[in-house]
Amino acid sequence: MTKIKIFISIILLCIIGVFIFYKISDKYKIKPEEVTTDFPEVIKNFEIFSVRENGTVDVEVKREIFAEVSGFVDQIPVKEGDKVKAGQEILILKNPEIENKYQEGESKLKEAELNLRKVEENFEKEKEKNKLEEIQLEIALDDAEKQLTQTIVTCENREIYSQQEINAAERALKESQNNYHNLEKDISQVSQKEVDLKKKKIAKEEAEAEMKRSKELFDAKIISKKQWEDAQNKYNKASLDYDQSVKDFDSISTKRRRDVDLAELKLKEWEFRVESTKKQAAINKELNTRDLSAAMERVEKCKAKISLFPLANKLCPEDVEIAKEKVVREKKNFLFVRENYLKTKIKSPIDGEIILIDRLRTGGEVTQGTHCMVVGKVDKLIIKADLDDKDITSISVGQRVRIYGNGISKENALKGSVTAIESISGGKNTVSINFNIPENLKKFIRPYMNIKLDFISSSKEHVLVIASSSIVKKGDKTFVFLYDNGKAKEVEIKTGISDKDYTEIISGLTEKDKIITKWKDKLASGTPVISSQKIKW
Repeated sequence: MTKIKIFISIILLCIIGVFIFYKISDKYKIKPEEVTTDFPEVIKNFEIFSVRENGTVDVEVKREIFAEVSGFVDQIPVKEGDKVKAGQEILILKNPEIENKYQEGESKLKEAELNLRKVEENFEKEKEKNKLEEIQLEIALDDAEKQLTQTIVTCENREIYSQQEINAAERALKESQNNYHNLEKDISQVSQKEVDLKKKKIAKEEAEAEMKRSKELFDAKIISKKQWEDAQNKYNKASLDYDQSVKDFDSISTKRRRDVDLAELKLKEWEFRVESTKKQAAINKELNTRDLSAAMERVEKCKAKISLFPLANKLCPEDVEIAKEKVVREKKNFLFVRENYLKTKIKSPIDGEIILIDRLRTGGEVTQGTHCMVVGKVDKLIIKADLDDKDITSISVGQRVRIYGNGISKENALKGSVTAIESISGGKNTVSINFNIPENLKKFIRPYMNIKLDFISSSKEHVLVIASSSIVKKGDKTFVFLYDNGKAKEVEIKTGISDKDYTEIISGLTEKDKIITKWKDKLASGTPVISSQKIKW
């Protein structure tokens, strides 16, 4: 028995020892490092950029449009993208003060020119004018006498018309009075309906009394049910007849009141018309007196002018000179206000396209010097970029540029070249870039849009590259880590050209090598690793 207990104790101790051993070994077991992997890639045309910067699309030929005078936006006859011709109106401002001065200056100039012509004509033809004026005075007298005759006829006709209006109004008033009195007297229809209403009321009361008697007789079983129902029906019919008679009576009464009211209104209207026509007749009488007096006075004035008609020429050469000087002054003033007026009609200085309308709206106020629009030739687009003194050292005229962004991918990047470098204040430099736009990409490129630029310093064809972040430097040697059956393997490589993202591999790797691109802790050759990406075959 004692041997069995000892044997069991030994077995238990062995089991406990094995358990403790596995626990300790699991605690100190090395866990694999989680890494990101990728494969080298062959790029057909590997371009290295020295500077990456944002640029702005601009036009090579453009004109900035500024308001030369203040005012309010009256019309914007164009919109962004419209084609325009030189001299075409693209913005119309409204300035009441300028417009009034322009109209006033134009009117005064025309008046002065007209006056000059009249003075010159009068001076050259004074003798003929004297005779002509005499004939005109005679014609004026003849016209005045004819006008007097016509006025007499008009006054007579006006008086006849006024009397006719009074007579017509009085006749209509009399008819309205007769109609009103007749309506007041004629109550036959209302009386007839009232009699009919009383009859229907009596019939209803009799039918109701008969129905009550029939009910008592029916309850006493003296009459039949049919006789009782006949009495009810008779009452119902009499009641309906009475109700209808009440409605008819109310209708005819209402109609008669309305007719009487209308007749009364008509009567008052014609009473007012009679008074109005009489007042108008009195006014016409006064008007006739005034017109006749004016016509007779005109005839007397014409006769007096003929009797006092001057035979001498009152004009002198000084009158012509004064008129000429006035024309010169008014013309000078008009040209000045016209220049300001034309500034409200802003025109395109060149053939091109409306590139930008700068926050203008109809009715909006603009001041002198306000930037309004940009007109340019969009067939000659360029790109401008601002670079500091540090970056500009690696840029030269003729250098190739890769252009992308805003709907244009790097794979479809446009090609351009530096055409000019201009130094500006503050350590900044402006670089101009020319480029061609394929038809299928023109919709993505518009003036003033931002675009990304890579200034190419060198390039190679069919280059094997890897991510620059995966390269490890040790002294003057370069290494990468490969993913090799769950372990990191350090491999020395030789590199070539490089940009911020990718580096050329000259030797040490092939397209099938799976390289480790990212890891968390320190990595060494032989370190267990686990890839977060699938193997690419």
